[in-house]
Amino acid sequence: MESEKGKEILAELGSDKRALVPGCGKGYDVAYLAENGFQAWGMDLSPTAVEEAQKFWASADESVKAKMSFRQGDYFNFEIPEGRFDVMYDYTFFCAFPPSMREAYGKRVREIVRIGGYFVGLVYPIDGGRTGGPPYSVSVEALSESIHGASEWTKVVEFVPKVSTESHVNRERFVVWKRIA
Repeated sequence: MESEKGKEILAELGSDKRALVPGCGKGYDVAYLAENGFQAWGMDLSPTAVEEAQKFWASADESVKAKMSFRQGDYFNFEIPEGRFDVMYDYTFFCAFPPSMREAYGKRVREIVRIGGYFVGLVYPIDGGRTGGPPYSVSVEALSESIHGASEWTKVVEFVPKVSTESHVNRERFVVWKRIA
């Protein structure tokens, strides 16, 4: 979200924004969103991951900590707050699910993100026909299909990240969709 387009999106959303990072792990993305003014929820199925994230960020700047919340929960069943979320940020969460669960994943994205909100995804690993997982091989097209991309969303931006870990090079795309219906 540090690109010019990312800055435009942040400005468009204004203040009092709410973001969800499912499968948050240590919470780096949660902290980034909090630093940019979001009430940022990190969610993980693992209570240990949530505890570790809370410990890791315990010494963060108070203004950032005040905007961060880590919650243990099931992505498919947690109670969505009134007004939904302005942003859902998926950093390699989609790839944790077998292809048979992609429709349910996309349905939940549509329940979580309000109309006018954004779905941000780092699509990884793009490995073509590789079978097995997790991580399961994914594609921008598979993620778009799962959220009903053509009918309910408009793609705002798609690019290959300039900075990447060695194992991700040529295997990932950063994509942002805006919810229109």
